[in-house]
Parts: sequence; C-alpha cells; structure tokens
Amino acid sequence: MINGRNIRIRATEDSDNEFLTELLNDLEIAYYEGRNDFPYSNFSQHEWFSKNHKDGQKERMIIEDKNNQTRYGYITFKRIDEVSRRAHIAIKLGKASRGKGIAVDAVKSLMSFLFFIQNYNRLEGHIAEYNIPSQKLFIDKCNWEVEGKAKDALFMHNEFHSLLWVSCLRKDYLTKEVDTFYLDPKNLY
Repeated sequence: MINGRNIRIRATEDSDNEFLTELLNDLEIAYYEGRNDFPYSNFSQHEWFSKNHKDGQKERMIIEDKNNQTRYGYITFKRIDEVSRRAHIAIKLGKASRGKGIAVDAVKSLMSFLFFIQNYNRLEGHIAEYNIPSQKLFIDKCNWEVEGKAKDALFMHNEFHSLLWVSCLRKDYLTKEVDTFYLDPKNLY
C-alpha cells in the first residue's frame, strides 16, 4: 500500500471489478483518455483482471480515501524498461472525485514511490491535446514536461487529434517538487 497525504493507493482486488467496469464505461473518461472501445462488461473486466493480475508488467491500483476507504478511481503503472528504469503511468477518477486534489495526491505519491522506493529514473505518458484537465494535472501541478507532439495520432468524435508525449525524470522531480511531504519516502508507509 502507498500512502499519500489524504489518499492511499492499494492493489486491485477482485471485489473492485464492478467499480472498475463503471469507470471504464464512463463516456467522459473514455473521451479524455482517447478510447473508442465497445462497452466493458463485468465479465470482460474480470477476465482482464485475472490475466493481468499475474502479469507483473502492468498494475491497475485503486485510489481510495485514507480514512474511510471510499474508492475515488484508479492509477495505472506499466513497466516499460527495467534496465533503463522507465515506466508509464495514467490515472482515472470518477466525476465526484475530481477537482479536490485527489489526483495530485495520487500522482505525486506514486511518483515518489517509483522514484524513491522502486528506483525508477523516468516516468512517461501521453495526453490527448484536448485533455486540458490532465495537462493541468501532470504538467502544471506535477512538474512533467512536454517532450513532443504526435500530430493526428488519435481519432475521436469524427476527427483526428494530437497526442502530447510527457515525462518526468527523477532528477527534475527532486529539484522541482516543493511539497516536502512527497520528498520523504517515510511518508509513503
């Protein structure tokens, strides 16, 4: 379990599958994420969980309230390159949990865990150019940098959109993060 200031990030359990299915079927989340999927069923989520739970390459973890275990959303972590210490992260929150600092707390807590406990050097992701909330989260509040743009890489709502490639290096995190809570690995436990 990874503790943030007001949240905790824990392993996904089979009992979370219905909650995850609801988030995956949320059309607003799908739009911001750039997904054009068919609806997910509880069965397909359970199958995904069973297959990927043992994989070890991708973790989908639950973000919940530290005190009352209210589930807010989930955060994913995918190992890209163990030798180069590189990983991809993404986050999804339910509507009622947005705009309350939960995403910032979750992303910074996971970043600290990956940089200080798992010894990762580089975290990366991609954001649809129209996804202003994720740009504000990662770039403005969590100090990630835009490394480039993949023009017309995403087809959504009958038009093509660009993807922003973003990242944060451990050395940049250490110099840019001003909240000392996230710079002390002891706070994660």
